[in-house]
Amino acid sequence: TFYKENPFKGAFLTCSIKGCSADMVAQFIASKREHREEEDRRMQELEDHPFHTMVKKATRGGELSSELEGRHKFNIDWSRSLVFILYGGLYQGMAQEFIYNRVLPIFGTGTDMKTVARKVAVDM
Repeated sequence: TFYKENPFKGAFLTCSIKGCSADMVAQFIASKREHREEEDRRMQELEDHPFHTMVKKATRGGELSSELEGRHKFNIDWSRSLVFILYGGLYQGMAQEFIYNRVLPIFGTGTDMKTVARKVAVDM
């Protein structure tokens, strides 16, 4: 299989995709939170307006609405995503592949206390 024949390429691809995907989710959540805060701020401005009762009557159903309601625009920070692609692929993928599958087996393959203690000491 691909992962057995190309462990470093597989590790890079898998971890870079996972890192970038996680960052995209985080960017989307942050963007949505910022949108909601901006919408709340605008709604508060409308309510604080001296003619707010007139504005309220002019809106549909007598409820205040803002131009921000509905779907918000989500802009991806590509430079940030590139950092997560590189970090995920190079460190979490390739470096950890090397450490866990090439270096740590040198200290033993068993699960006895002495072997585990050596591996934990090296991993720290």
